[in-house]
Amino acid sequence: MLNNFQQVSIQLKGDSIIFVEAMQKQGERLIGRVVDRKRQPIAYANVLLVNVSDTTQISSGVSNENGDFVIPTTERRLTVRISCVGYETQVLHCEVGNIGTITMKETTEHVKEVVVEGSLHIAHDDREVYIPNQRQRTAASDGFGLLANLGIPQIDVNPITRTIRSNTGQGVGLYIDGRKVSQAELEQIRPKDILRVEFIDTPTGEFANEELVVNYILRQYDYGGYVSAKSYTQLLNSKGEHAVQANLDHKRMHYALVAGMDYTDQRGNHAVTEEDVTTGTKTFHRTTRIDYDHIKTWSPYGQLQARYQTKKLSIAGAAGLKWSEQPAYSNHEWLDYTGDVSGQTTAMRTRDARDVDPYAYFVISSKLSEKQTLKASADFNFGNHRYNSYRNEDGYEVTTRAKEHTFNSMTTVNYVHQLKGKDSYYIYVLDSYRRFEDHYTGTTVSDQSLYSNELLVFPTYVHYFGPKFYTSLRPLGFSVINWGTEHYSQHHLSSRGAVTARYAPNKQNTISGAVNLGNNTPIHPPPANWTRR
Repeated sequence: MLNNFQQVSIQLKGDSIIFVEAMQKQGERLIGRVVDRKRQPIAYANVLLVNVSDTTQISSGVSNENGDFVIPTTERRLTVRISCVGYETQVLHCEVGNIGTITMKETTEHVKEVVVEGSLHIAHDDREVYIPNQRQRTAASDGFGLLANLGIPQIDVNPITRTIRSNTGQGVGLYIDGRKVSQAELEQIRPKDILRVEFIDTPTGEFANEELVVNYILRQYDYGGYVSAKSYTQLLNSKGEHAVQANLDHKRMHYALVAGMDYTDQRGNHAVTEEDVTTGTKTFHRTTRIDYDHIKTWSPYGQLQARYQTKKLSIAGAAGLKWSEQPAYSNHEWLDYTGDVSGQTTAMRTRDARDVDPYAYFVISSKLSEKQTLKASADFNFGNHRYNSYRNEDGYEVTTRAKEHTFNSMTTVNYVHQLKGKDSYYIYVLDSYRRFEDHYTGTTVSDQSLYSNELLVFPTYVHYFGPKFYTSLRPLGFSVINWGTEHYSQHHLSSRGAVTARYAPNKQNTISGAVNLGNNTPIHPPPANWTRR
């Protein structure tokens, strides 16, 4: 007999979702398919399993978009009641197993069309699952647009500014099939390929370093491919994004080639900043006003992706190049000081820049056994940057020509071991490294070198107090930070302990909280211009 709290399970059959409402330990399952008289599948039909002797409900499920359903049960003989709006209810008496195809007859009464306005929302112990409906898919052009249409309450997806933020100020980690990606990669996904979207507000295990997680689960194809093109332009802000993508699936391999260009074209920008400044003995007010003339930037890019996937092993990698050009532009700056310090300074500056950033990443996930999983990733970015700047401030001229070489890397290793019941133990290790080599000529000639490195180690234990409440403990987490220049270095060891808890009294409500010592992510993340495509 089922208790009052019934977990919801999602299984896969081919490339389709099977909805199962009640999970049980026994292996017996009722399997079938629901179609209409034209042999077309009926999605979201309710399948109710009833005890033959006392007519009490045993379990229930819902058919997927292909009409398939799989429902675990402990009974050998069953009464099955199948219902759907617009069709006559079917009642079957059968034994557990595969009952084949059930044909539903349309009702003779006139029934108005029913449209599901919201997505199918399923609450699990550790995450919330959103199944997009057809209207939400049709109204979106990519994975970003579909996320906006799902309307997940905890996050704000702004289609105007193209940003994804949490309502609580927490960081949102974006993933595809458990692989961390950038927002740009979400914008490459077709909505029809998204099976479901998972939202995790108390991440553990493979997502241990995140505050919030959005994980896309994609449909897998054996053969096929497509070519798509996208063009996005904001006329008022003079910016745009244009891209062409080719995808190919062959057995367990998936390939994607992406090429495109982003651009901005801004004219007559104006910025004013006011601030009060207090020194040891004086207080003054400073007003900064900057007028920019025509600023244009264009950034072509290209990337080749490949992925190999089986039930126990997934390997993904990509290599690409991003090129950014910014022709010469100028700005005028006025500084006004009032108070204990008074005066005015004016300056004019001309600047142009060019950036070349090749990059690559690699991710591997392996199921070592039924209770052990190992996942590792490595990201590498090489930068070749240069800019020329001329500044004239009240007759004092400064000319700078800078060449910069950068190297950034981020590597992670995550080992998860399932213990008795739902309890688990995992060790998450993250290493972030940055290095800058700069050579300056012009008014002043100099060379500068800077590096920084941070190692995070998170050993964590997750314990479940029944099906509705769990907590994770990380008392021994720590961080090791190293940074320095050519002549100076510094090291720092600090605690990264944490305690998180999540309580779900029912499927509609969740209470969660976390206490952290320090950050879950490196203090020195990859630079802003490191945009993984």
